[in-house]
Amino acid sequence: MCCVAYPEPIYTQTLYLAHINFETRASILKLYYYCAFKSTCSVFAIFLIIHFIYTGNVFIPIYHLNTPRFIKMSEYDYLFKILIIGDSGVGKSSLLLRFSDDTFNDSFLSTIGVDFKIKTVNIDKKSVKLQIWDTAGQERFRTITSSYYKGAQGIIVVYDVTNKESFDNVKKWLDDIEKYAAPSVTKMLVGNKIDVEANRQVKSQTAKDYATSQNMTFIESSAKESTNVERAFLLMAESLKNSSKTTHGSGSAKKNIKVGEKIHTHKPLFGSCSEGSGSGSFNNFKSCGT
Repeated sequence: MCCVAYPEPIYTQTLYLAHINFETRASILKLYYYCAFKSTCSVFAIFLIIHFIYTGNVFIPIYHLNTPRFIKMSEYDYLFKILIIGDSGVGKSSLLLRFSDDTFNDSFLSTIGVDFKIKTVNIDKKSVKLQIWDTAGQERFRTITSSYYKGAQGIIVVYDVTNKESFDNVKKWLDDIEKYAAPSVTKMLVGNKIDVEANRQVKSQTAKDYATSQNMTFIESSAKESTNVERAFLLMAESLKNSSKTTHGSGSAKKNIKVGEKIHTHKPLFGSCSEGSGSGSFNNFKSCGT
């Protein structure tokens, strides 16, 4: 076989797996077989199957995380990728869980790798789909999360109002944004855990002044008491929508694929992917990164 012709780019890359055991090969072969048997494979996937059968080499397709491919155009008017970053333990996952599912968990469990949720909100009678990524805050995961800055239109930096060190480290996170994110990215500073006012170490005015100096929107919140959580995400969504409209003009999504607006879909390589709110952590490989 020489090559495979694609009708249009599918925005994927492949990962080669070396030195895998028999069980892994058997599982992958079953996956390929199910894909072909159910007639849900793309041409690219069929090429990988034939290549595996003839050579024994395993290539796993990886979808480009910056380009969600499985959301129907009729479901939204705008699509934005938002990152939540900050030190470990400041409440990033709690904020995301409160906003997406309106729940709160008192027990602390540090996020491993990256988790995401998808939620649609209405802004000025427009449907805005938010793809929100919860990146790990611990230093040892920074090499993983750096790649997720690419393609983000909005970034929320979270600190704990009862932990001054987490506020001092905001500058480091802003340095990461400067290094990895697009210059036009919209930034927001969120001071979380205001429900523990007695233990406050960071004054509200201090954080507000700093946010102003960095051209960031500022808000304080409590994921536990659901204070200002929804408001924070809605403010970000509104800002992104207005920014997208100013940049691209109204109606431009129908003519071209624009950042933050409607995109064309592609058939998934292996079966179909779930749509709507969901998670996509490394522990849930079943998700297709939408």
